[in-house]
Amino acid sequence: MKDKTPDRAFAWSGAFFWFAAAAVAKHFQARHLQNQAFDLGVYANVLWNTAHGAWFRDGVKDVNYLADHFSPGLILLVPFASCLAAAQSAALAAAIPAVHRLGRLKLKNRADAACLAAAFALSPLLLDTARYDVHAVAFAVPLLCWALVFFEEKRPREALLLLCLAGSLQEDVWLCAAAAAWWAG
Repeated sequence: MKDKTPDRAFAWSGAFFWFAAAAVAKHFQARHLQNQAFDLGVYANVLWNTAHGAWFRDGVKDVNYLADHFSPGLILLVPFASCLAAAQSAALAAAIPAVHRLGRLKLKNRADAACLAAAFALSPLLLDTARYDVHAVAFAVPLLCWALVFFEEKRPREALLLLCLAGSLQEDVWLCAAAAAWWAG
């Protein structure tokens, strides 16, 4: 693994193209009113209210969103309230280079790492997550993947910070974060 530049360029350019395709697909999905749930509206409403001083106010359900889901990490998404679908696509795409890097660290072979990243990028789970609607858990995916990379690179502080950020996005993610920390030993 002497020269990492071509590997990084491959992974990040692949992630960029994945992001572009996912963002365009989300645009057309929204333009043709084909959203499958009302989560996008809930998140946009909560983030807009938070940006305007009514912290975590969910006007759709008429409650404080933290009473429904403990997601204080959503505060980090406030700057992206007007483009949540594109931000989610970018977040999911950012996981692709992490999976590629993890593959390079564990498999020690460029071709195998590239196949692992491609399999992840084309997996039905990732594609369905990108297609379905906007959800806070989707923003945790790259944080969890990069945390695994940092654990593998013996950078536990960075990994634990990412796991805490991921867990702050929704209460369900703490179980995954704990599993990642346990896996790292």
